[in-house]
Amino acid sequence: MADLLRKSLRNLWSSLRHHPPAAWVTLVISLVLTWAGWYVTNQFIQHRASDRYAFQVKDVLGAIQQRMQTYESMLRGGAGLFGASETVDRREWKTYVQALQLDQRFPGIMGFGYIERISTDQLSAHLSRIRTTGNPDYVIRPEGQRDVYSATTYLEPDTEANHQALGLDLYAQPNLRGAMDRARDTGMPALSRLVSLDHVGAHDLLKERRLFMFLPIYRKNALLQTAAERQNALEGWIYTSMHSQDLLRDILGASNAEIDVEVFDGTDMRRDTMLYHDLGEEEPHLGRTDYAPDFSQTTHLEFGGETWSLFIHTQPGYIAASDTGQPIIVALGGLALDVLLFLMIGIMSDRHQQAHRIASAMTEGLQQSETRLRAILDNFPFMVWLKDEEGRLLAVNEPYAHACGRPDISSVVGMSETDLWPQDIAQAHEEQAQLAMQDRLEHITIGRITRAGQERWMEVHCAPWCANNGTVLGTVGYTLDISEQNKRSNPCAPASGVSVRSSNKLR
Repeated sequence: MADLLRKSLRNLWSSLRHHPPAAWVTLVISLVLTWAGWYVTNQFIQHRASDRYAFQVKDVLGAIQQRMQTYESMLRGGAGLFGASETVDRREWKTYVQALQLDQRFPGIMGFGYIERISTDQLSAHLSRIRTTGNPDYVIRPEGQRDVYSATTYLEPDTEANHQALGLDLYAQPNLRGAMDRARDTGMPALSRLVSLDHVGAHDLLKERRLFMFLPIYRKNALLQTAAERQNALEGWIYTSMHSQDLLRDILGASNAEIDVEVFDGTDMRRDTMLYHDLGEEEPHLGRTDYAPDFSQTTHLEFGGETWSLFIHTQPGYIAASDTGQPIIVALGGLALDVLLFLMIGIMSDRHQQAHRIASAMTEGLQQSETRLRAILDNFPFMVWLKDEEGRLLAVNEPYAHACGRPDISSVVGMSETDLWPQDIAQAHEEQAQLAMQDRLEHITIGRITRAGQERWMEVHCAPWCANNGTVLGTVGYTLDISEQNKRSNPCAPASGVSVRSSNKLR
């Protein structure tokens, strides 16, 4: 039996050695193409999964940013109530917060309240006022002497935990003072780091780890240009407290089950800084050597002066077994795959060439359109311009460049009119542009200038340039020399003066 096998192998080898060279070349090419097919298929699967993962990451980041902006809007609404009222009492605050429907519109919020800043000489009056309005046992906690006090004066919804928090001096908390000072000095919402409140006499729920967001309330009509002025004008803070796990679970609870999200407070991503874990686990996956997801990404988000770090990774089986088996099937396909690969390459080549032809035709068409538009603009017998919101020239025609003494258009684009015209003319144009953008109306200014020793009457048209959504992007306009018309229609025109009129609102 063994001799028969050895004889068969020798005959096979002899047959292979005598195959023509073309057969070997075909075999080599076939093996190369088979390997190429396996490689291309594997890369395609990886890229498709990567694109899906990138889209899911974008969804997660967008959901968090949108929710935090919603909470910021809630704080600004509370500040608006204080700004519009002479005083806000507890009943008014309760009515306002009930109208907000926190449970339905602001999930994750544990409390929405007002913290009053109290100096030492205001302390007795503050305690007396609160005690005579239905809270006779009211005290500021923690007790003790300090230069400045703060007290949680109003806090809704009216739960047992929030009731126990009334009188809490959050400014006495070192891990909250930084955020409160940052809000006070900047006038902007400020987010705290992850904190645990543990005051004597406080409800147990206040010992849970929370996030706080603060927005300052200043004295009405006070100067707020500098940090020192804001500090002097501070009356208190509107604030909200959020349970980090509940907040992020509500935001990300509906996220794709194929990925896991871990959120950390700050850039130091450890177990004790973890705000949220999608799977509810206590240990983060970040840094684990026994876990190798198909895709993972660490990114950062900025909120209210604080940074959140997110580790977003895929779950096991993100790339399905049916997908991972495809390269193996392709590799075993051999010559059949070679034919399909050749067809695919041919189709891809045709599509590439077709796309290139379409792109070339579109580019040529755009260039022709731009050339025609430029020819029209440059042959206008008057100046035409386009400026951005800051007054920088984005486009002009040749009459404009020549009128301001420039050799060509490229030497004008990017400059402002103060770089090109006398101060009085540039200032008049700037004022007209500001009026046009402010009123969203076309403004027409008629004035007199002196050019080459001759007095000329110029009619300047300036209109707002808006995006499709109505955002003002700048101004567009043109200037006509109406000296001859002015002489014919009003030969006794005054020697000086400027008149302005506006057309209907542009749409």
